[in-house]
Amino acid sequence: MTSPPLYITEARRRVEAFEQLDAMSESRHAMESLDCEAWLKIGIDLFKFLIETDEAIRLAIYSQKYSLDVTLDEFDNISRTLMAGWLRPSRRADRWIKQCEDSGYIVEHKDKFFKCVREAESILRQNKRRYCRKGLSHIGIVLA
Repeated sequence: MTSPPLYITEARRRVEAFEQLDAMSESRHAMESLDCEAWLKIGIDLFKFLIETDEAIRLAIYSQKYSLDVTLDEFDNISRTLMAGWLRPSRRADRWIKQCEDSGYIVEHKDKFFKCVREAESILRQNKRRYCRKGLSHIGIVLA
């Protein structure tokens, strides 16, 4: 396969950056709330970007208006991998938010972020049923 479409390359770059930002979650209490809010906002924005990218690529594949060097099956695999990559560091959000709230901070983006988490889990469950009968445990995601 030749180089992937720009959207996929950018989505991969953003997921990798998001995973690296997760390492910054051990900040001091003084900056904890701001760091947590920023991290949640980045996660929300990235989730929206992944959804928009998925829709745009699928539309391009189905419409056959554009020449893409990726099949639908290949893109399904890429999409699942990116969503699972987004979800991995997101699993730590509960602990971090609890630390902030226990320190007296209000975490504004908590509800929006967890809505994205639920949607991501739902997307992966749907894909699991459709494409991945053995589950996603090989990449660290176990779905109920």
